[in-house]
Amino acid sequence: MFCSIDNRLWLGRWIILPLFIVMLIIVAGLRYGIGTDYWSYISIYQLAPRVSDIFSNSSGIAYIEPGFLLLNVISKALFGSFVGVATITCVIILFNIIRACKRFQIDILLALPIYVALFYLSHNFNIIRHGIAVSFVWVAFSYVSERKFFKFLLHVLAGALFHKVALLAIPFYFFLNIRFKFWIIILVIIVCYVLGLLVNIFNNPLLTILLGDNEKFEFYVNDYYKNIGGNANFGLSIGTLLNIIWIFIIYHKWFIKAKSNNLLLANALLFGVCAVGLFNKNGVFVERISGLFYPSLIFIIPQFYLRFKKQWLILFAIMIYCLFYFVKVLSSKDRFGNYQYIPYKTVFNEHL
Repeated sequence: MFCSIDNRLWLGRWIILPLFIVMLIIVAGLRYGIGTDYWSYISIYQLAPRVSDIFSNSSGIAYIEPGFLLLNVISKALFGSFVGVATITCVIILFNIIRACKRFQIDILLALPIYVALFYLSHNFNIIRHGIAVSFVWVAFSYVSERKFFKFLLHVLAGALFHKVALLAIPFYFFLNIRFKFWIIILVIIVCYVLGLLVNIFNNPLLTILLGDNEKFEFYVNDYYKNIGGNANFGLSIGTLLNIIWIFIIYHKWFIKAKSNNLLLANALLFGVCAVGLFNKNGVFVERISGLFYPSLIFIIPQFYLRFKKQWLILFAIMIYCLFYFVKVLSSKDRFGNYQYIPYKTVFNEHL
């Protein structure tokens, strides 16, 4: 006898989903040598002070956001290894994604596989400070439609404790709920890409004055791409073209009217695509800035599954879409030509 639909949903929600979440946490927590910035995070962990020395300057650690520094201090005290940092990081990110899904009224059963396919690897294996910050930003965005600025700001500031890029989300509180005309959307996308191709946004006197003494900014603008012989010109990649198509589809009136938050989601994806265009000569800024907005797809895509009668066909299309992205990310290489995520190794076979 086959299980009824209700029984299958119960099985998925209360047994399979928790096991899947635990598996994601274990895989992220036990990784070894995986991700472009893995050894940088190991260095931060090693230099992080112990609890007794947290207020001293004797550790020699370079500046790092206080939330992430505290996470390392706690992990050093409780776990005695970087496994604690990676595990707690994944727990925080998944907890915030689940919170955001609940607030956006999106079934986590549909949203979590999309998150795993599109963002899990980068957030938990590579740019983990950024991943934590983005997860807080999306909880913050869930308060925009309700006009709860204090709660929005509180969550953005919590994200900024792990990566200050979260602060860039603050001005968008005032733009995410604006209904743009369709011709304006097309024009803005074109202008952003033309500007991005013609001008390096970060090579201008104003930013030089404001950030000229920032070592990390200088490194990313002037030195980061020397090892690969030029700028990381993203241009109109397949992924970006797909996201532009998503914008054209979701700005249809049925999607915007379906839920109060959907206009916000549509605009967030639009701003993400525009960031890709504007900053395409410095790919690391694309990753950081557009990365604030692209998680809108986690809350957009499941609604297409629920919208149409032939749900099996939509589900199949979504699976192909997610598989394409997951394989693309999984097989990505760093600026030195090395694979970032494969082969996967754990702390138990680190010497093999």
